[in-house]
Amino acid sequence: MARETVAIHERAAAERAQWQQEGLDDARRANVEERFLARIDAAQPDRHRYIAQASWTDPDGGTLTESRSFATEHTATEWLQGRIHGTSWAEGTTLYVETRDTHNAAKQYTDRGRPETVVGWLAAREAVLRERTLTGQVHREDIRAAREVENRDQVAQQDREPEQPSADLRFNARVAFLPEGADRVVYEYGAHASEADAAAWIQQQVAQARPAPGTTVQVAAYEESSEGRSDSLFRAVGRREEVAGDLTQWRVDIANVAADRERPQNPQHEQRSEGDRLAAIERQLSAVGADRDKLSNRVEILQRGLDAVTADRDEIRKSLAAAQGRIEELKNRNIRLASEIGELRDRPDAAQVIGERDRYKRERDEAVAKLHARTPAKDRYGSAEKVAHERLGDTQAWPAPERPTGAQRNGNGRNGIDRSR
Repeated sequence: MARETVAIHERAAAERAQWQQEGLDDARRANVEERFLARIDAAQPDRHRYIAQASWTDPDGGTLTESRSFATEHTATEWLQGRIHGTSWAEGTTLYVETRDTHNAAKQYTDRGRPETVVGWLAAREAVLRERTLTGQVHREDIRAAREVENRDQVAQQDREPEQPSADLRFNARVAFLPEGADRVVYEYGAHASEADAAAWIQQQVAQARPAPGTTVQVAAYEESSEGRSDSLFRAVGRREEVAGDLTQWRVDIANVAADRERPQNPQHEQRSEGDRLAAIERQLSAVGADRDKLSNRVEILQRGLDAVTADRDEIRKSLAAAQGRIEELKNRNIRLASEIGELRDRPDAAQVIGERDRYKRERDEAVAKLHARTPAKDRYGSAEKVAHERLGDTQAWPAPERPTGAQRNGNGRNGIDRSR
């Protein structure tokens, strides 16, 4: 990807110089490019090879997805740009974009973030794809063929000049920001032989950048694989100072990884490290076993409580079922009695029966009154005298004691004993 990018820029510069010599201005050159791109797109046999998809997620969580198929990846990326520019979104909306090759189901490009950030990276991607397409590298196999040609040329050049080995510039870096006082975003690109070189170049570009107040700086680094896929290595978006801090940490991480690779291996240290690691794993297993036992005991307690609650629930269900059965029985009896009462009221002789009932009531009341008058108070049911009589007995049946005479009081007549003196 790096060599290809350099070659593309060189060819584009040569073409621009040629166009300037021919007196073509920027507008005419743009029209020529568009017509050439349209002819390339129309010449593709598979009109639906690339799928472009955009998914909008609003702050409330609602998602809207739209997709469309295209003949080239450039037209798919260009359509995504147009959809973003032609869509209004609320603050807090996120966007996910993707282009996919249906011939091998491989994702050619993906990005997620704020729409204004995503559209900036899409613009950079569209510029690279435009240059590729204009040079005939429309699909992945075209890129591979161009690389094979470049590799053969490089091998031939190395055979001619073995003292000048060529570098594999497969690490690409890009920086985007809005300069102070400008009205258009500036995109800077660089191809490098290593991740460390790409990080150093990005940090230098950020240090030299002078973005407009209140704007952000966007940086990214990715590695081009042999299949033409871009693997992201680093990405940061924010104020220039924040991005610079992230870049410093990234370079420290790269240096640490390189130092670990170059550090000589010590077998004894590795053996101790392996023993320490096994001991730590055993401690972790012991702790996990203890936690498992505690959880098992707790599960047993909860299970017993659940069984008790289940038994109570079953008893309550049985009682409820019995009560509901009794209620239904009483309802049926009430309905039956109401029906019988209704039938009695609807009888033709209902008035006669009511009259007889009232007569019987009067006779009953008169008989009760006569019985009440003829019955002594102590024999009346429920009277206070009857209650007292039942409680104390028949006190009137007892003979009253005789009052003693004077002689009796003196003891005369008691067993023949004379006590008169």
